[in-house]
Amino acid sequence: MLVLGAILAARPAPVPVAATSAVAGLASLDPSGRVVVHFSRAMDHGAVTAALHVTPATAVRTDWSGEDLMVTPVNGLVPNSAYVLTIDAGRARTASGGHLPGDLHVVFGTAPVPQPGGTPPPAVALPLRTLAAAGEDSEAVIVGQGLLLATSATKFGATGVMRLHATGAAEWLGPATDAICVSRNGRSLAYLERGGGTTSIVMAASDGTAPKTVTVPVDEGSPLGWMDDGEVSFVGGGQLQAVDRDGHVRVLASQQVDAARDSVVISPGGRYAFLRSGSAPAAPGQGRLLDLAKGAGHELPGVVDQPAFSADGGTVAWFDGSGAVPRLALAPSAGGPVLRLPLPVAAADRVSDLGLAPAGGRFVYAVQHPNGQAELRLAAIDDGATLAAAQRGGGSPNWAADGDSVAVLTHSGSQPEIAVADVPAATASGADAAAALATSFAAAQVGGDQGALRTLARSGVDVGRLPAASRASVVQVSHQSDGSYRVELRLTVDPTPRHPSARARTESLELRSSGQGGTLQVSRAVAGPLADVAPGPHLARIAAGARAGTVALTFDADLDAASVRGAFTVPATYDAATRTVTVSPAGARTLTVGTSLRDVAGQHLASELRETVTPG
Repeated sequence: MLVLGAILAARPAPVPVAATSAVAGLASLDPSGRVVVHFSRAMDHGAVTAALHVTPATAVRTDWSGEDLMVTPVNGLVPNSAYVLTIDAGRARTASGGHLPGDLHVVFGTAPVPQPGGTPPPAVALPLRTLAAAGEDSEAVIVGQGLLLATSATKFGATGVMRLHATGAAEWLGPATDAICVSRNGRSLAYLERGGGTTSIVMAASDGTAPKTVTVPVDEGSPLGWMDDGEVSFVGGGQLQAVDRDGHVRVLASQQVDAARDSVVISPGGRYAFLRSGSAPAAPGQGRLLDLAKGAGHELPGVVDQPAFSADGGTVAWFDGSGAVPRLALAPSAGGPVLRLPLPVAAADRVSDLGLAPAGGRFVYAVQHPNGQAELRLAAIDDGATLAAAQRGGGSPNWAADGDSVAVLTHSGSQPEIAVADVPAATASGADAAAALATSFAAAQVGGDQGALRTLARSGVDVGRLPAASRASVVQVSHQSDGSYRVELRLTVDPTPRHPSARARTESLELRSSGQGGTLQVSRAVAGPLADVAPGPHLARIAAGARAGTVALTFDADLDAASVRGAFTVPATYDAATRTVTVSPAGARTLTVGTSLRDVAGQHLASELRETVTPG
C-alpha cells in the first residue's frame, strides 16, 4: 500500500523582541501624558498598531518615529488608575515577518487629579484673634477648647512657656523654649527645657498638667515629635533618637543630622521624618522622607519649604516648586500616587507654612506677595480653591483637634504675636469631613500605616486585618438617615510584568461622630475579596452632578457612546472627555445600569449595577 503524506513547513522560531518605556513601573504618570514604547528591533508598524490594546479600554491615536510607538489617549487617561498596555503576540510582527514569543506588556499607574466640581464660592474673611505677644520663633499648640500652650509668649509681664486661655487669662509654665508637640491622639504634650548646660524634655498631659521631666541631650534646633504616647523623638548627638517617660533612649536612624542647619519635620505618631541638609542646593526637590519603621526613604518630587503631615501621620503634603507656579502635592507618607492641586498664586508669590486640617478636607498656608503684602489662606484640599483669607501672614500653623481653629504666629508691625484663626462655619460641611476622613483612611491603608489607621478608627475596628493596596479611591460617600456616612472605597493592587492584570476589591466604611458635634471616626470597615479586574467598564465614582437634580457616574474606561442610552432607565448623557454619564433620576432612588453598557473595545459591563443615589 502506498501512503502519501503531506510535508508541513516547520513554524519559524519566534524572534526575541523587547519593548521598553520610560513610564514602565511608574505609579503617578500625568493622566494627560502619552506613552512611548521603544522596540528593540525593526517592527511591522501596521501589525503592531493593530496588536495594541490598552486596559482599561482607551481610545488612542498612534504615531511612529523610527521604532518608537507613540500612544496618545484621545481623552487622556483615567486619574489614579492602574494601566496595562499590551502588544498581542498573535498579531504583531517584526519588519521581516517574524512573530513574537509572547505578549509584550508595559504596566504603569496614573496620578490622582482634583475631582471636578462647581465654581467655588467667593472667599470670606478669616478672622484672627490675638492672644499674646510672642518671641520671634514662637509657636503655639491648641490643646483644648479655648486653651493654647505657647513656646514663648509674653503676658502680664511674664515671658516663657505659657498656658493661654480664650478668656485672656494666662499661666506661666516655665522658661521659653524652642520646641513643643502634642501627640496625635491629643492626650500628651511635650516641650523642651534648656538651662544650666543641660536639656530636658517635659512630658505632660495635653493641658500641661502632671509634668514629668526627663534629662536627655537634645541638639540645638531639634524639633520634638510624639511616637504615639510612649516616646518623644528628637535629634541628639546628630542622630534621630527617642526617649520614653522613664528616660530610656534609643536611636531611630543612623543618618547624621545637623538640627541647627538642616530641615527636620517629624510626623504625628513619629513613624516618618523629613530631612533636608542645610547644605543642599536651593533647587526644588531636595531632601528625603524617611520611614523609620521600615528603614526606607523616598523623595518628595519638587518639594520646597517644609512639608506637613496629616494629624494621623499617614498623609504628607508639600509645595511642589518644580513648575512655573507652585502647586500643592499630597501622597501617602509611605509612598504612592501623588495628587497635585493648582493654587491661585502667581509665579512671583512665595508660599510657605503649610498645615493640614485634621478634619473637613482643608488646609492653611501663607502667601507673601512681591509688593510685601501677606495673606493667611484657608483652602479646600480637593481642588486648592481659597475658602477664606486673612490680610496678614501666619506662620507655624497648628490645628485644633476638632478642625475648628488653627493657632499661628502673626505680626503686628514688628511685634510677633500668637493668634488663633477661627474657621468660618460656611467653609465646612459634613460631607466634606466624611470624604476627607475616607481619603485619609485610604492613604493610611495604602501606606500600611497601622498607627494612622488606629488614630482614624474607633477602638473596636480591627485595622490589622485590613488588606494592603497600591492605590485607593473613594467611589461614593452617602449620608444615612441616622446621621452616619457610608463610604465605598475601591482598593487596587497594581499590575506587574509577571501579573499583567490589575486586581481590585471593594471596601465599605461606616463613619460616625464621637458625639454631638464630635469628630468623625471610622466605626466599621469591611473589605471584599481581591480578584483580577474583569474586562469591561467599571464604576469609578458616583457624585452629585453639576446641575441640580442630577447624578454623575464616572467610569474607568472610554465608553461606547452608542451603548449609554439603552443601559440606563432614566435620561442619561455621556461626556467622553471625562468618561462621565450624567443621569436625572427623580429624587433619591436606586439606579440600575444594564449590562448593555460597553467600552470602546466592545467589552460589556460584567454584571448589572444597582446603586442608591441622591441627586445634587
